[in-house]
Amino acid sequence: MQALKIKNAIALNLVLLLLLGCGRMGRPFIPEELSAKSVRELIVTPQKTGITFEWKAPTEDVKGRPLRSLDGYAVMRVEVDATTSLDPDQLEFKPVEVVQDKYLAQLKAEQKRAIVEGIPLRKVQIAENFTRHSYTDTNVESGKRYLYQITAVNQNGVYGASSQFVDLVFKGESTKVDITENIESENDLTEDEQ
Repeated sequence: MQALKIKNAIALNLVLLLLLGCGRMGRPFIPEELSAKSVRELIVTPQKTGITFEWKAPTEDVKGRPLRSLDGYAVMRVEVDATTSLDPDQLEFKPVEVVQDKYLAQLKAEQKRAIVEGIPLRKVQIAENFTRHSYTDTNVESGKRYLYQITAVNQNGVYGASSQFVDLVFKGESTKVDITENIESENDLTEDEQ
């Protein structure tokens, strides 16, 4: 009799554990759904010995939710010639540099401070210098054609969307820079893809 009570108690505890302990199951997601939107306000300035890129940090992921994870920004480059196809799917961009993100770390610090001081989170403001990032590529050769894109990288190593390509033939300060919108930017996703 005692053994039956113990078995029933164990069975009841297992049922309760399964019902209460499993949590909320959501649909599985691919890591790209957490990637950041494209960088904003891209400015490209030719210098005597390189190309300087400046941009503003994205504040949302590709689904429009506030960013929670961001490692930095990959400045991607590919050298092309007259025979290279400019189809974005066939180009092999390689990272030249990863610029560490300042925005998200500062936002989290300011949100913690706001909570301690009793300030509503919606009133948290981040100084402009934390949202602007820059990088100068000095590893360029005169007369060579380069394509660039700047892509946010989250902490899982997932590259975000890139809505702009930079096309140039390096000639020092007289370099002509062409910034082209990518046809398949994150803003062009169909309802099914979102």
